[in-house]
Amino acid sequence: MAKVLLFFIDGLGIPPRPIFKDVPLFSSGLKEYPRKLPQEGLAVAADARLGIPGLPQSATGQSTLITGINASAIMGRHVSGFPGPILKTLIGKKGLFQRLQEKGVPREELCFANAFRPTFFQRPRTKVSASTYHALSAGIPLATLEDLSKERALYHDFTNRSLINHGYPLPLLSPRQAGRVLAHLTRNHTFTFYEYFLTDLAGHKKDFSLAIRLLQELEEMLFSLLDHLSLEDTTVIMASDHGNVEDLERSPHTINPVPVMAWGRKREEVLRVRSIQDVPLLTEDLLTLGKTHLTAMPTSVTPASLHNPMTRTTSP
Repeated sequence: MAKVLLFFIDGLGIPPRPIFKDVPLFSSGLKEYPRKLPQEGLAVAADARLGIPGLPQSATGQSTLITGINASAIMGRHVSGFPGPILKTLIGKKGLFQRLQEKGVPREELCFANAFRPTFFQRPRTKVSASTYHALSAGIPLATLEDLSKERALYHDFTNRSLINHGYPLPLLSPRQAGRVLAHLTRNHTFTFYEYFLTDLAGHKKDFSLAIRLLQELEEMLFSLLDHLSLEDTTVIMASDHGNVEDLERSPHTINPVPVMAWGRKREEVLRVRSIQDVPLLTEDLLTLGKTHLTAMPTSVTPASLHNPMTRTTSP
C-alpha cells in the first residue's frame, strides 16, 4: 500500500541567489529550480503568494497546504498566526486527514507525528496552529511526552533540546536518531504529517548562525529518515508555507517561492506542483491513485460556501 509523509517546514523560501552554501539540500538559488536533490530527490519552486497582494502568512499558508484550497483568496488577504473561525471551518471540512477518511483510509492509519507538552492539554484550545487543528478536527489523537519517550512521536524540536532545557527528563536525540523515529512512524501509517517551525523562529530572530545550524540538522535528520525507509512504497514530500529564513535582512516573511521536495518511487509527480495549493492535492492523489489537475480547488470560495459540497476536476 502506498504511504506518504508530508514534512512541513515553516518559513523556508528559495532565495534569488544561493545563501546556505554549506547545506547542500537548501543551497540553491531560484534559477537552479527545478533541481535534483541528494538521495535521488527532486525539487520544484512553488508559489506561496496565491494571487493575493502582501506577504504570505502562516494561518492562510498552512491552511492552504492542509486543504488544497486557496485560503488567502477565501479571506481576501494573507492571515498570520493561528486560524480563526473561517479557516478552522475550512480545515475541519476539507483537511487532508478528513478527506482521506472519507476516501476510506482508516483513522488509525493517519498520524500527526508531533508531541505536545503537558501544559498544552491543560489549557483551552482556542488558539492552536493550523496543523494542530487539522488533527483535532479529524479525531486524530495528539501525542504526549510519554509517546515521545517511547518513540511514538517527535517534538517540533526533534532533538528534544528545548524540552530538556525546560526540565523534562528526556533523552537528547541526534538528528539521525530523530530521522529513524520519524521513519518508524511513516512505515506504520498510510499518511503521516510532521510540523517543524524552528526555521520560522530563526527567521524572525534574524539569526544566521542559528539558521545554519537548524538547516544542517534538518538535512541530517532527513537523510537519516530516507535511509530508514523503503522508498518503493513511500513518498516523502517536504514543503513550506512561506519564505522567511532565507532572507534575514528584510522584514519578516518574503514573497519568494518555497521549495517542494520529493523522494521515493513517485517523486517525479512533484514536477506537477506549481503552488503550495497543489501539495495536498498531490498527496491525496498519491494515496488514492487519482490523477487531479492540480490547483483545481476553487479559489473563489466564500466563507458561506464552505458549508456546501465541493468537487475536484479530474483528468478524463
